[in-house]
Amino acid sequence: LKPSNIMLVKNKVSGGEIVKVVDFGIAKLTGVDEFNQQTLTKTGEIFGSPLYMSPEQCMGTALDHRSDLYSLGCVFYEALTSAPPFLGESALATMMKHQGETQLSLKEGSLGIQYPEELELIIAKLLEKDPNHRYQTGEALAKDLIRLENSFQKTDASDPIVSAADRAGQSDTIYDGKGLKRNSAHGDFQRRKFLNDPLSLTVAASVVFAAGAGCSYLLNKQTDAARTAKAQSASMGASVLTKEQIKLANAYQKSIEVRDTWSTLAGDKRQFFFPIGEDLGTIVLDTGKQIPATGQFSIPAKQSFGVIANKNLLNDLSKLKKFENDDAAVFDFKGVTPPKGAYEIVARFKNLRGLNVFSCEFYDEDLELFKSQMSLLSLNIGNTAVTGKALLKFPPLKNINCLDISYMDAPQMLLPKIKEFPKLKQLMARKSDIRDEHISMLADSNIKVASLAWNYKLSKNFAQNLSKSKSLEVLNLSATKLSPADVVQLTRIPTLRRIVVGTLPWGNELKTYIKKTFASEHPKMTLVWKDEFTSDHSAAMPAFQWKGEGLVAHECPIATLARETF
Repeated sequence: LKPSNIMLVKNKVSGGEIVKVVDFGIAKLTGVDEFNQQTLTKTGEIFGSPLYMSPEQCMGTALDHRSDLYSLGCVFYEALTSAPPFLGESALATMMKHQGETQLSLKEGSLGIQYPEELELIIAKLLEKDPNHRYQTGEALAKDLIRLENSFQKTDASDPIVSAADRAGQSDTIYDGKGLKRNSAHGDFQRRKFLNDPLSLTVAASVVFAAGAGCSYLLNKQTDAARTAKAQSASMGASVLTKEQIKLANAYQKSIEVRDTWSTLAGDKRQFFFPIGEDLGTIVLDTGKQIPATGQFSIPAKQSFGVIANKNLLNDLSKLKKFENDDAAVFDFKGVTPPKGAYEIVARFKNLRGLNVFSCEFYDEDLELFKSQMSLLSLNIGNTAVTGKALLKFPPLKNINCLDISYMDAPQMLLPKIKEFPKLKQLMARKSDIRDEHISMLADSNIKVASLAWNYKLSKNFAQNLSKSKSLEVLNLSATKLSPADVVQLTRIPTLRRIVVGTLPWGNELKTYIKKTFASEHPKMTLVWKDEFTSDHSAAMPAFQWKGEGLVAHECPIATLARETF
């Protein structure tokens, strides 16, 4: 169930309107509702529209009518606030939000409009993650909607829900739950005939409430451009906002312009205030939750968060400076080389635990700016110009747990002295020209997680040398031309629980034999038969549990070239 499948059709007999829920692929055939990954089902790919899919549908589990009620809740929410309850950067991100996040209240989602508490409760019940906690039938929902609508009829003209549309001139009719249509200009009542289907009654009621809240436009096709974020969507839909909403939005934007910081601590919450309609990257939490840096939202005050930056944030140093010194625990430049002065701003953060400049123009002198960051636990300088010599002189290296030095010459200088850094538990050294003598040193270290992917010049002896490790738990050897004998040799590492062997030119019979051997002799060890970027920060960084993005590498041309070469 989604807005583009809900139609208001004129009743030629009564002169009124009826609500119809349609699909049947007609819109697809006409090309009116062409496919995009967040708004439309495409046969054989996504059976549903991510913006309106229930948590159980996102997980691919069994569905019943309560999934439709959840989807109706999404439609209801969007009709009232001008934005869907959940919106990620991709279809997958949106589906993850349906499964793990709680939607903003109607008041927050609409930038300050006050809704009756009963209506807030109805929406919250529709959007319960657990189907058992939702409305169990359409009839039960319809009864609550009728009860609420009847309560509106008892209020006077100052009632915000009933009178908002009249004042804004955006709706000339308001329906009650008994099937009456009141012309808001003339005050007369006409009998309205609903469909017998309780779900249709519920859909009709949602249209009624949408009109009463001054958002009657929203039950039609929405475009991706109008969905970049909740607050942005609201501001972009100015043509259907009430005067009160526009006034609130303008006031909010003016308050943002004079703010010194993006966030404020208020009791047990940290409140963020970003501009509406402007993408300033992503706020990512230690739990993995991601929130677009736009509009207003809050997180628990004690929760660690990071910033995944973009060009809009980095190219304006005045915006970057609005993150206070004790704000972010993780800062990810996401491969964007910032203007001069940006690294200095981030280097002043007092609680920085993770720095990610993968694929940025980052030199020895830039690394020097962070020399006082002794709390740094994760450093990703892969595919940068930092030298091994500068890295060994970097004071925080003594405390770092996770280090990415991929596509650099650093391993040739670091590995001979790796025993001097006992806290280093994860080493990402993809395509770093590692030699056999380096492997022996790695095996003699405390490293738990190692990626040696795309080091395809390793000799036949590397597996034997590496098998002497007494600490390795996760090992990535994508594109290293492994032989079956190498895999058998590596299984002798007593602590190893996961090996990424990558995409290998082995026949199916050989693969089947190795899989069966592992299943019987090494049941606790996992073999991964595809190339990937492997990391396990939870195992390597126990003092700072970070499940979100921000620390890992980004794809870069060198990695692609390495695949093609192999």
